[in-house]
Amino acid sequence: MAENLMKSRRPSPVRAGEAGFSLVEMLMAAFIMAIGLLGLTMLQVMSIRGAQGGKSLSIAVGLAEQIMDQVEVEGRATYLNANFTDYSSPTPLNGLKYITEDTVTDYYRIDPATGGAVGATAADAQFTVVMSQTYSAGTTLSDVTVDVTFSDASSGGAPIQRKASVTRRILHG
Repeated sequence: MAENLMKSRRPSPVRAGEAGFSLVEMLMAAFIMAIGLLGLTMLQVMSIRGAQGGKSLSIAVGLAEQIMDQVEVEGRATYLNANFTDYSSPTPLNGLKYITEDTVTDYYRIDPATGGAVGATAADAQFTVVMSQTYSAGTTLSDVTVDVTFSDASSGGAPIQRKASVTRRILHG
């Protein structure tokens, strides 16, 4: 009976060749797994670049809206000053930067400490803001456009010039 138990525990000659993986199978499995890991790594890198590009675009739109809001405030101040004064001629308003000019160019960069945009020189600027306005003849309205240009390296290659634009019709004095 012990002899029968020994025989039943030995693998048959057909099953002996099928037990485990061959070296070629192991190499193929390792190669397929390496390709998959490489794909996941590239997906992660592209995701990070896309997030950085989205952040830059968000900052550019925020800058454009901020400048446009300032233009609108200046326009309202000049309108109120010109139309609702007790004097025969309105007093000059000081500190106006945008509404009195046809074109204004400002430069900004990202502050590493806060992550927000701060004023910069043309040499170290990451964002170039150009405000331009066209006056409507015979009215106190002007069409104001704020363009923010910046470089975006989210594509992985050479930086791409991108632009965010905001346009509004502003009432002014």
